[in-house]
Amino acid sequence: MDQDEDFIDEPNDLVYKSIKIYNIKDPGEGQYPYMDTMKYYCRDSEELSNVEDDIDSPTLTLENTDGTADGDGVWSDYYDAYIDPNAEDVSYCDKGDGYRYDSDCFYSEFYEETVANDYAEDNGEYCDYRDDSEYDSWRESGDYVESDEGNTATQKYAENNWYYSDYSDEWLEDAYYSEYHNTYLPANDTRDVYTSADKNETDRRADDDGSWWTWDYDGEDYDEDITEDELKEENGLTDEEEEEEEEEEEEEEEEPIVKKPIKKKTKIRKMSEE
Repeated sequence: MDQDEDFIDEPNDLVYKSIKIYNIKDPGEGQYPYMDTMKYYCRDSEELSNVEDDIDSPTLTLENTDGTADGDGVWSDYYDAYIDPNAEDVSYCDKGDGYRYDSDCFYSEFYEETVANDYAEDNGEYCDYRDDSEYDSWRESGDYVESDEGNTATQKYAENNWYYSDYSDEWLEDAYYSEYHNTYLPANDTRDVYTSADKNETDRRADDDGSWWTWDYDGEDYDEDITEDELKEENGLTDEEEEEEEEEEEEEEEEPIVKKPIKKKTKIRKMSEE
């Protein structure tokens, strides 16, 4: 009992006394008892009182019979406790469905909403790359992309720095443009193909797209519309000349085996003089 409390001076005076009990542990949601007089409780200071203004905020009022409590605090499933939503270090999370201490959430410039850290981990990705104009790199599923090399990026970064391929249906970090496919192709697994018999024009093709063929005569790749007859005519070849040149090339590739003669050693005996 506080020393400055009022006492009864006359028998008919009506006096209100403030009673406070300390070190009352928080039983948690669903475990609060119904209280008639000592019904004001502060979980932070662990105080129970019959006067609401005599204990710290947030104040819970224990007047329910179902184990719940009413008051300034709000129940947080994340913390498994009541927290003060008006505290300076508490924010409501638009993405996360509840209040969080500021150390457990962040503000997203992209979504213009506060995001709970646990929600961010379960429902999105902190991208490996973001545009210089973007403040944060976290994106929900569907708002970021993954490259052919397994890196993640914001949509804006990908559009400014990577290449989207309709052929392979993916974002490419390194690519070549193909006139034939009218889209980008990955730098790997592609090749330059001659699109004219005089070799003055080329285009990029995928290794497996079936739009080119290799001429055995020179080992070069040509567009499927270029015929062997066109190439022969361009190179001034007849069938016989082509066959002769191919035979000469084959002969040059074969290394002749040269057998070296074996020299026999003759032993010379010295005859001793008799």
